Amino acid sequence: MLVFSGNSEVLNPRGRISRLDFVRNNMSIDEVIELNDFYNKHNLDILGDCIKRNPMTHPKWCEYEGDGPAIKVVLLGNSYTWNHHKMIIQECRHQVKNFTMDSEEGCEPLAATNLFPGCDKKLEDFSALLKAIRPHYAFILSRFYAVAEPFTNNVMDLENDRVFLQMRAQLRRFLPNIRQKLYILDTIPRVIDQNVQNIGRDLKKGVSPEEISKTLYTSDGYERGRLRHAALLKECFGKCEIIDYLPLLTKNFTVLPQFFDDSGISNRKITKKFQIAMSKLEPIWQNLPIHFKTSCVEKLDYKSRCSLRKCSKLDMHIVDISSNHLNSLAINTYENYSFLSWSNDGDTIFSVKYFKNLGESDMKIEFSASPSIYLPGKNQKSIFKKSIFLENLDPDSDDLDFVLSDFKIAQKKLNCKKSIINDFILKEYHPIAHPDRTMEFRERLLNQMTSSGQKNQLKSEILHLKWHKNPEEIAEILKIFDSKNLKKLEFSDRNATWQMAEIVKTEQWIKAEQLWMEVMAEDLKIEDFRHFSEIQMHIRDLEEKDLWSVIQNFRSKNRHGASFHFTYRQGEPDLQRILATFDVVPDDKPIRAATRIRSILERRINHTQRFQMPNPDLTLVVMIADKEVWGTVCHVANVDVEAKVETGMLR
Repeated sequence: MLVFSGNSEVLNPRGRISRLDFVRNNMSIDEVIELNDFYNKHNLDILGDCIKRNPMTHPKWCEYEGDGPAIKVVLLGNSYTWNHHKMIIQECRHQVKNFTMDSEEGCEPLAATNLFPGCDKKLEDFSALLKAIRPHYAFILSRFYAVAEPFTNNVMDLENDRVFLQMRAQLRRFLPNIRQKLYILDTIPRVIDQNVQNIGRDLKKGVSPEEISKTLYTSDGYERGRLRHAALLKECFGKCEIIDYLPLLTKNFTVLPQFFDDSGISNRKITKKFQIAMSKLEPIWQNLPIHFKTSCVEKLDYKSRCSLRKCSKLDMHIVDISSNHLNSLAINTYENYSFLSWSNDGDTIFSVKYFKNLGESDMKIEFSASPSIYLPGKNQKSIFKKSIFLENLDPDSDDLDFVLSDFKIAQKKLNCKKSIINDFILKEYHPIAHPDRTMEFRERLLNQMTSSGQKNQLKSEILHLKWHKNPEEIAEILKIFDSKNLKKLEFSDRNATWQMAEIVKTEQWIKAEQLWMEVMAEDLKIEDFRHFSEIQMHIRDLEEKDLWSVIQNFRSKNRHGASFHFTYRQGEPDLQRILATFDVVPDDKPIRAATRIRSILERRINHTQRFQMPNPDLTLVVMIADKEVWGTVCHVANVDVEAKVETGMLR
C-alpha cells in the first residue's frame, strides 16, 4: 500500500487510476508539473517498516523483512541507496527473505572522498555489514564522488591510481562475503538540481528536449568512474555485474542523457531529490526477481533442474532461461533402447535408458549413476541403479521421441565442458543398433538440433561427434556450437573416410585449438590444421616433407604443452627418409621413463629427436615408432615427465 500525505484527488480528478505512480497517457503539461512537484515533496520518505538490529553500534543499518525464501539482499551506498530501496523492495519482496540497507550521505562503498569527513571509516562499516549478513546479492547504489575523482597525477594509469587501488582492495574484502552476485550502479552525469523543476515549464514554452537536457547536464568527469568500474569488473571473475542507466537515458538525437520522459516527467531515481518517471528505468528493476531465481537455478544439479521444471509454468520458464552448466552431456541410441547421460562435475555420470517400442503404451526407464573412472578396490562400479515404469503413453511414440525431447530440454542454454553426440560416456557394453534405426535417430537428431527453434548456439568446450560421412551434416552440427567456447573437436568414425572441404570452412574448425580425429580424411591438407596446438589424427600415410612442415610449425609456435600425434593406418613412417628432412644432425636421445608403464611404452620408439625452440627453456621432442609419429613441446629440464609417450596407446 502506498500512503500519500497530499490530496491525490487533485492529481487524479477523473477518478480511478491504472498506475500507482499516477502517470497517465496524454497528460497535459500542467498535470506533469503538478505531479513532479508532488514527488518532490513525498517521494523521499523511507519505507516505514525498517528494523534497527544494531541501533547502538550501527545506527544506519536498516533491515526489512520479505516473504520469500532464504535469499538475503544488502543495499549499500549514499543517497542513491535511499532513493532506490523502495523500488527494489517492492519488486523483490516475494522472492527475498531479508533486505538490509546501509547508506551514508556522500560516502561510497568502494572508495572514500575527502569532501565528507568519516568516509574512510565508513568503508569499514560497509565491509562489516557484508561480513555480518553474508547476503546472496549486494547492490552498490551511489551518487559518485571518489570513484570519478581525477586520476593520480592526471594520468590514466589504473595500476598507480590511488582511487582504483582503493576500489580493488575494498572489492576483495566484499566478494568473499557475497554468495551470488554484486551489482554496481555505474556512474552517470550529475543533474543540475535547481533546473529539474523547470522541465515542465520549459516544455510548455516550446523548448526542445535537446536544449532542456543541456540545462540539466553538467560535465563532471563521470566517465572516469565508468572507466574504473569497467576495470574493476575484470577483478570479479564473473561475480559482479554493472547496472547502467546511461543507454536508457540517451536519446538517438543527442549523446547527452535525457533525465525526463517524453511527457516531461523527470527521472525520480537520479536527480538529487529523486524525481522521475520510471518508464525508462523499469525494465532493469522489474527483471530482478527473475534474475534472482535464475542465479539460484544455475547452481542446481541437472536432476534438480528437471524436477523444478515440472512444478509450474513459471518454474519451467525460469529453468529454460537459466544457463545449464554441465561437465558433459551425451546422447545415442542402441538396439532396444535410447540413452542420455550427463555429468555435473566430471566425477559422477548419470544415465537414463528409455525402453519403448511403437505400438506399446508402457515405457521402462532405467536411471543409474556411476563413477567416471572405475578403480577396482577403490570405488564401486555402480553407485545406484533403479527402474520405473510409465503407463498409458501414446502408442505412436517410441524411445527416440522421449530421448530427443529430454535432450532438447538439456540443450537449452547449455554451457558444458564436453558434448558427446551419437556416442556414449560409460564404459559398458551397448548392443549396436540396427543401421535403419541408427539412420532414423541421426536424421531426427540433426533436424532437431538445426531447426529454426534453436535460438542460441550451444556452449561447449569439447565436441565429440560420432557421425556418418555426410560432410554437409557434420558442418551443420558444428555451426550449432558457439565458436568462442569450442576449443576441441573430436571426430570418431574408424571405418569411414570423410570429405573435409565443407568442415574446414566452418568458423568452429578455424577457431578450435585442439583436434582429435579417429577418422580417415580424404582431402585434408597440412594448411587446414596448422592452427591447432594439439593434434591427434589417424592418417593413411604422411609424406616426409609434410611431417617436416608440421615439425617446423610446432617449433615456430613456441608454446609449452603443444603436441601432435599421427597414427599411420596403411603406410609406415620411413625413419631414414624422415631423418633426411631434418635441419639438424640426427641424434637419438630417448627419454628416461620414471614409471614402469612409461618405460614399457617408450620401448616402442625407434628414434627420439630433440629440436631447439626460440625459447631456450623449451624443446620439441619428436618420437618415431613403427606406426606412429608424435611430438611434444616440453621444458628442457622436464622432458622425461612431459613427453607424451602415452598418447595414442592409452587414449
